[in-house]
Amino acid sequence: MTTKAVADAELAALKAAMSDSAAAATGPEAAPRDGAANAANGSSEGQDAQSLQALLAEHGLTGDDMRTLLDQLSHELGDLPRNKPVLTALGAFALGFAAGRLSKQEATMFTDPGRNMARRRSRLGRAITVAIRAERVIARRRFAAIRQQTTLLVLAGLVAGIGVVMINIAAFIWLGERFGHAGGGAVLAGANFVLAALLALAAGRLDPDSGLEPIAELRDMAVEEIQAEADDAMAEARELARNVRAMARDPLGALAPGLIGPLLAMLTKATRK
Repeated sequence: MTTKAVADAELAALKAAMSDSAAAATGPEAAPRDGAANAANGSSEGQDAQSLQALLAEHGLTGDDMRTLLDQLSHELGDLPRNKPVLTALGAFALGFAAGRLSKQEATMFTDPGRNMARRRSRLGRAITVAIRAERVIARRRFAAIRQQTTLLVLAGLVAGIGVVMINIAAFIWLGERFGHAGGGAVLAGANFVLAALLALAAGRLDPDSGLEPIAELRDMAVEEIQAEADDAMAEARELARNVRAMARDPLGALAPGLIGPLLAMLTKATRK
């Protein structure tokens, strides 16, 4: 017997069982089920799950085959007479098993994004902390270098001032005796300017970024990690939104894998009867 024939036979049995249950629900002799029957059904639930797996392995059914079976079942249900008790029971059955028996992959489809976003949020916060601390260290080092440069420049100005005041007085007297007052003043001014230029050159050679390469590299790594985490978070949010839209557009197709087990249980019970 082919897989399609098995699916058609099980569909016919399921339709007959549902028709019988609809007639029993609408007939004058319909009565509520007792607690003992519910307890018996609950105790046989584990055996039904094992028999479902055996039935799938025996007939070689796949997920696509069961999806086709669900589509046929939906089409057949549309041909049944409108019966509120039957539709209510079917809706309760579908909602109950869809909420309680989603596959692990479908359940993690909505729970994993939340956990992943929490982990990414933690890594993102750590990366931001590292980047801020690295920037703080870089700013302190640069400020220290600028302060040293400023100090040296101030000292250079003071030295130049003292040189102009002290050396010029002595040199002016000595040079005035040899070159006259004008010649002595010109020589002293040139010497003072050369000394000030040397001090300014020494201050300009100080590099504020010296020794900051490891810290800058750490900062760049933290920024790259922040960008990667932000991209991953955006991709995760888009994936979650896509899954929610898929659930809204096609709830039966999204919940079909979770309903395969319960439907196969009903099919197995119907074929046994």
